[in-house]
Amino acid sequence: MTTPNSHLYKFMAFFGLLLFLTCVLFPYLKFDDNNKQMNEIRRNLLVLNHERDALVNEIKLIEEAQVTAADDAGTINGRIAEIRKGVDLRTEQISLENQILEELSAKQGDIRLFMGYFIILSILISISGFVLWYLKVQRPLNRFIKLEFLKHIEKD
Repeated sequence: MTTPNSHLYKFMAFFGLLLFLTCVLFPYLKFDDNNKQMNEIRRNLLVLNHERDALVNEIKLIEEAQVTAADDAGTINGRIAEIRKGVDLRTEQISLENQILEELSAKQGDIRLFMGYFIILSILISISGFVLWYLKVQRPLNRFIKLEFLKHIEKD
């Protein structure tokens, strides 16, 4: 009795398992890099927000002091304009950092979705490989062995 070659079915089964493991492990490795980058951005955002708040408070203090020091109005107004430029720069940097943070979060969502599809595909490939191996190779082989065993018993 000849049985079909089991290599294709074994390949399907083990390829499906390998693909499954890759799909499970890849996001963790990729997300680790992204999470480090996102944490760095969050730290930068905290620093930028703190710097911006300090500059805004400095403007308030200078404006309150301007009422009492009318003779230095030109230098005070220049200093306020300079500080406002710093506030605008920090606000722009904060906006850019938030945009990068949102893009990284969206990228993680895309990777999760993509890996979800591959996990389902890998499970289907693996199960079909194991089922086909059992139905096409192992079951006929079991029948053949059983028949040979029964023939051997009948001879004795």
